[in-house]
Order: sequence, then C-alpha cells, then structure tokens
Amino acid sequence: MTLSSTSLFHFTSNISTLKSILENDFLSLFCAESFVNIVADDLEDDPKYDKGIPMVCFCDIPLSKVNKHNKLYGNYAIGLTKEWAIRNKINPVIYTYKKSGLSSILFELINKLLKEKQNDAVESFNSLIQYIKPYSGRFTRNGKNYENLKFYDEREWRYIPKLLENKSDWIKGSDKKSLADTIKELNKMILEGNIEKTKLEFSASDIKYIIVKTDSDIHEIVNFFKNLKCKKYSINEIEILMTKITCLEDVIHDY
Repeated sequence: MTLSSTSLFHFTSNISTLKSILENDFLSLFCAESFVNIVADDLEDDPKYDKGIPMVCFCDIPLSKVNKHNKLYGNYAIGLTKEWAIRNKINPVIYTYKKSGLSSILFELINKLLKEKQNDAVESFNSLIQYIKPYSGRFTRNGKNYENLKFYDEREWRYIPKLLENKSDWIKGSDKKSLADTIKELNKMILEGNIEKTKLEFSASDIKYIIVKTDSDIHEIVNFFKNLKCKKYSINEIEILMTKITCLEDVIHDY
C-alpha cells in the first residue's frame, strides 16, 4: 500500500467553502502557528512564539487513511495533482521537535544572525521557518483544544504567498490586539478582496477529486456546477468535473 497519494487534498468543514474554492480558487488566509516546540531551550508555552502566517494547507494522505484527518478538518475536500502543486511551488513542510539536531541548528543560527545584525538574513530565516512545523504540539480548532496533536501524521504541504516585499509574511499580536483578533481582521480583509496576491489558482484539469460528506451533497454540487455563471470552466470541463464528485462515506467504507 502506498504511503502517499498522487494527489494533495485540502479539507474544509462546510460545503459552502468547497463551492467557493471551486468557483473562486483558494485564498491564502492567515493561520496561527506556534514555534515554541521547535526552539532549542527549555521555554514553556509563550505567546511571543505564536505567529500568524498566510497559507493554503494540503495533506499528502491516501484516501484509505483520511478517516482521522477528516474528523479534525472537515468532511469536504478537493484533491489536486502533485504536478499542479509543484508548478505552484507548494512545498512539504519539515517536521522537527524541541532539542532535535535541526531545531538546535535553527536556534544557533537565528541567535548568530540577530547578534551580527544581519537583517536581510534574518528575514530569509523567517521565511524558511514558515515551512517548519512541530512534530507534535498544542492545537485549537473550532474552539476545541488539543494538547499534544501529532502534526506529523498530516503529511502537510504548504503554499505561502509573497504578500510583502522583502519581508517574511507573518504577523503577531500586539499590546492592543491578540494574535487571534489580528488574524480575524486580516482574514476579513482577504475575504473581502482588500489584500492582493492571496489567490492560489487551479484549472479543471488539475482537479482529481471533489469529496463531499453525503449523497445529498453530491446533488448539491452537481446543481452548483449546472448553475455556475463564472468563466472558470467550459461546459465540457464541468461535465467531467461532475464525474469526479465522491462521497466521503463511501470512501471510508470502500478503501
């Protein structure tokens, strides 16, 4: 059995978001990431190590193994080819843990760069670390807290747009706003189209799977395609896409 898929999957929790992606492409929204579990000293959880990064995330998990993943991230998904991912510079993240060989090198490197005031190199380091994720750690989704989630099981690939010139594209909280409030405000601006360069585009030929939760959702997506007014897909492409709609319940039972 293969350990990775020929497709990358983006899961979401509701059908309206799936429709929006199919019609409007992906938008890179800010997500909170904690880096406390990859620094090399004995720091406890500290908000200053929480950053907001604009991204679109995918998992490299065969459909036979998605049962655990969908319970956390949702029952709707779009699967796209890895060729598309590579063309768009979507990259597998690097997993590590506190006091590992890699995290020790990173910790030494950033301290050296800061000491020598190599600002350009610090920005490059910050861009690099956006693709590094803890092997496991705390995680919050939909108001539920997970204290020791094993991120390594997600086999994540990540797209990070270049929103700012010559700076890493992460944000943090301030004295007046928490990180969560800052992320909420920025994401609202992105969804309203007030921040450029956040879109990740794909074509009909890049799509391999459209996954919905139930059979009734299949009819809803078919009707969505039939009534689609945008020029993103041709009539022939829409007919082909409707054949790629799959029910997650069937996937879990059959694979």
